[in-house]
Amino acid sequence: MPSNRILVCSHSDLEESEAMRFVDNKVKAVIHCGPVMSGQIPRQGPLLLLQHGILIWEVAVSYQSIFIPDAEAILFSDYLLIGEYQVPCRLYGKEDWLRDQQVASEHWENRQELFLAHTLAYAENQKNEIFKPLPELLLRTKFDGKHVVIVSNGKGYLTELEAASRLWRRLRSVLIGVGEVADHLLASGFIPDLVIAERHQISERVWTCGAEIVIHTRKMDQDIQQPRQFSSPTRYHELNGLGSTEDVALRLAYEQGGERLMTVGVQLHMHEFMASGMPEMGSSLLVRLRIGDRLVDMKSLSVLQEAAQPPRREFLSTLILCGVFIGLSFLQLHWILQRAVHTVWKLVGL
Repeated sequence: MPSNRILVCSHSDLEESEAMRFVDNKVKAVIHCGPVMSGQIPRQGPLLLLQHGILIWEVAVSYQSIFIPDAEAILFSDYLLIGEYQVPCRLYGKEDWLRDQQVASEHWENRQELFLAHTLAYAENQKNEIFKPLPELLLRTKFDGKHVVIVSNGKGYLTELEAASRLWRRLRSVLIGVGEVADHLLASGFIPDLVIAERHQISERVWTCGAEIVIHTRKMDQDIQQPRQFSSPTRYHELNGLGSTEDVALRLAYEQGGERLMTVGVQLHMHEFMASGMPEMGSSLLVRLRIGDRLVDMKSLSVLQEAAQPPRREFLSTLILCGVFIGLSFLQLHWILQRAVHTVWKLVGL
């Protein structure tokens, strides 16, 4: 993502993690094609942008095609100038976010019961399929008896990964990138041993990074697009599996003999699945039941590490005060020694 640019996006209900990427990359402003919030999912992302001074302009989704990369834009409060086009728009403010957030919160309560019903129905229908072994793959990556770190792009995954990096590097764990997170891992200096993703999620950088690549397909896929071709074609495996790519990655690591499956950024509970727009979490529930106590989520580790660390300000204050008291003690000791020497010399002189 280029820095100091105006960003054009079209996906509603911006997540906090994505908004922080915008902030970290110093995005100047956001032009949003379509509603900023759908009114279905409570989100803090738009508010986070506004709190960091990043303005949001909302335009009709029909204008999305006129926004081309590196084009110049002039922004006004009620319209934009993009080349020869004048596009009507409106500034999206904190009052708009508060209204949409209240509507979304009301819908959220009603959706939980429906989500639970869909989850249980899916689990009942697919329980036999999930517990069947996946098609066998001849992988060069060896899992047997090793710890496996499975990274997805859930909220705060980079923080969790950094918190756990010393542990999994010391254990020489296998690192798996799920979906588009592989690009972010490479950008952060982490090279995955294996990447499992749908075909369209794999970039040229991932294809050529040296990781073993597994393409996740589903039985309902009718028209599978051919992979992108590059100067150095990369061998890959295809794996047909029910459920999300995260579920298939967990099943693969489990069936390949991974001793501990440590998840980073993987969705855990109902609220996370609902927030991502999923209608149910039946396959994920079944996969977790199957894996059992071999599954460890690193979110808990990062939270415990933060709780165990003393506040930095209090630590520095204590350190400074200790230094001051030690210095005063030395000064006092120096004064006592001077007085003692002076007294001895007087006695000797007598």
